[in-house]
Amino acid sequence: MKNIDLEQQIKSKFSDIIKLKNCILKTRTMTKGTVYTLKRKCGNQNCKCNKNNELHSSICLSYSNKGKTKLKILKTKNEINELKKETIKYKKFRQCRAEIVKKFNQIIKLINQYENKIIKKVGEKNEFI
Repeated sequence: MKNIDLEQQIKSKFSDIIKLKNCILKTRTMTKGTVYTLKRKCGNQNCKCNKNNELHSSICLSYSNKGKTKLKILKTKNEINELKKETIKYKKFRQCRAEIVKKFNQIIKLINQYENKIIKKVGEKNEFI
């Protein structure tokens, strides 16, 4: 690969990172976790969930706190909608972050290739050595 091609690829990767930075910096709030519907039996012998196998449903937020998974039952529609938006923002933030890490790793590889192309080897025809 020619030096010019490597230079263009490096510039392109940096340009991609600059675009991804907006995804990171525009995020002001987010919530780590997942909002989902939890279905379960209550344990009451006279309940429909024991008699008819109809499970109780509740919307909850699952999140990690100090290495342990916690569940928070969400009661209001406003709370449910807000936390859904917040967890989606968290997922997008993490995707952008992962893409930035991937681009930086690619840049490092390209810079290493570029360095190997332009470095002058000892013993080659060279008027300086």
